Amino acid sequence: MSTSAGPRPNQVSPNSQDVVSSDEVPQNRTSFLDLPEDIFLGLLEWLEMSDILNLRRACKRLKTLTQLHSSWVVLATCHVIGNKLPWPAWALPLSDVPSVTLEHLTLRALRMERLWDFGSEDTERKLSRFIQRPWESITWIRLIRSRWLVIQQGGATLELWDLEDVEYKQPNLTIDSFEGIVDGSVVRSKGESAVTMIIST
Repeated sequence: MSTSAGPRPNQVSPNSQDVVSSDEVPQNRTSFLDLPEDIFLGLLEWLEMSDILNLRRACKRLKTLTQLHSSWVVLATCHVIGNKLPWPAWALPLSDVPSVTLEHLTLRALRMERLWDFGSEDTERKLSRFIQRPWESITWIRLIRSRWLVIQQGGATLELWDLEDVEYKQPNLTIDSFEGIVDGSVVRSKGESAVTMIIST
């Protein structure tokens, strides 16, 4: 008695048209670089600033994403304003501030936080940088954009100091012919870098 050797009920014949090659199976793989922008912005809230800056070095796509204006709005809100760190009033609302300025202010605020002295009596502090001027000679002082310090000396000389200059050897600008004690000032911004100061005596 002979039996035919056919395919079992649960097997698929090699010659069956139902066999699908592995090359024909769609591969639904999503790369990190393919994530929508809103998801990427959500991830930024959970990363340290050093990690975000390191992402910028990985590839051009991540460099572009970490330079977006929307990215730095999220970072400034979460890492600085949300943590009640100092943020200048002139840099509000965030939507009106250029991304380069947002990045600079965010990194500056976080750097200041690391350098703050939290009142530890065990830590000996000493001045490492200071402007060598007697306090009694200053008759007026004004800080602009958390960086530029304008000082009037003895009711006459005006000096402009850049606080990001690590040496503080001399002012960036000195006006000796100024007469009268300053009693007020108005600062007007023109774009990202240009600033006009109007001084009254």
